[in-house]
Amino acid sequence: MNTTALAYMGDAVYEVYIRQWAMASGQPAADKLHAMAVPFVKASGQAQAVRELMKSLPSLREREITGHRLSRGMLIRWNTSWLRHLRP
Repeated sequence: MNTTALAYMGDAVYEVYIRQWAMASGQPAADKLHAMAVPFVKASGQAQAVRELMKSLPSLREREITGHRLSRGMLIRWNTSWLRHLRP
């Protein structure tokens, strides 16, 4: 399986995790749940999560993560800038 497909699946898993976290807050309104989740699942939020995660990874894993950034076939989402994907 290629890295773009794995990233696609990873995005879905991460979004489900964040939605579970939001639901656990007890907030009943869907629009407010959505507002709670957006900062974490948008590109900048995911980039921040990866930066935090990389602090605890061995250097080999860190190279794997940064090496696949901007791989062929990667799409830049409409609501973010390609520059956001270049930041380490």
